[in-house]
Amino acid sequence: MLQTGRPRKYCTPECRRTSYRKKYIENAVGLRARALARHHSKRDELNQKMRDERQARPERQVAYKLKYLYGLTQADYQDLARLQGGRCALCRKAKPLRVDHDHTTGVVRGLLCQGCNLGLGALGDDLAGLERAIAYLIAAAEKAKTLSKQPAQVSP
Repeated sequence: MLQTGRPRKYCTPECRRTSYRKKYIENAVGLRARALARHHSKRDELNQKMRDERQARPERQVAYKLKYLYGLTQADYQDLARLQGGRCALCRKAKPLRVDHDHTTGVVRGLLCQGCNLGLGALGDDLAGLERAIAYLIAAAEKAKTLSKQPAQVSP
């Protein structure tokens, strides 16, 4: 009978396993270094392959992000968009919609356009901050009304 490779002299399967473990432990640094070198030599090729994959099927990337970040499926997103009439829940404009969620609980609140979503985020999702912003806008509108009713003063 022909043997291929290196001849092995093991008395039992357990002995063989022990020998392989010892060999691995002794050569672990070298094995890791070679694996890392192989990875680095193919890094550009692998990165390009992943870029091509993402560009070829962007819907898969969107579905992954929805599921990973918010726990939503594509169908859940479409249902939310349909419930909102395909419009932002705040400004009611038909713009591309982003998922809005509570940062403390992670619960999805609805779909907002990017401007409204960034605005809420800038105010820290704080109700008191929103109330101050509303009061500020009301005061500014009233001030603008009173200024527009006054006659313009001509300087000499």
